[in-house]
Amino acid sequence: MKKHNQIYEYLLIIIGTGIMAIGIACFYDPIGLVTGGVTGLAIVIKSITEAFFEGGIPLWFTNLALNIPVFILAYFLKGPKFIGKSFFGAIMLSVWLYFIPVIDLTSGDYLL
Repeated sequence: MKKHNQIYEYLLIIIGTGIMAIGIACFYDPIGLVTGGVTGLAIVIKSITEAFFEGGIPLWFTNLALNIPVFILAYFLKGPKFIGKSFFGAIMLSVWLYFIPVIDLTSGDYLL
């Protein structure tokens, strides 16, 4: 694959994970909706741990912590080529979730 195409694909991953993180931080998390996969589980864990300390375990941390064992297993089962862009996407989503503040953009309209 050409170097230019790889850079373009990684740029699209960065943009796509940023858009996902905005959706999670501004729509799902503030009203307690759960997405699928590891990020959904992170929202559930955050909600449960809010009872023990203010703010609960941050989404970015749980997302990263839960993805690491999955990628280690995938590395051994599928090989390093299989996980490259997926691992980068998971890391970027966690980075975006760290930097994007949780803001409720639904204004109470949960059907939005």
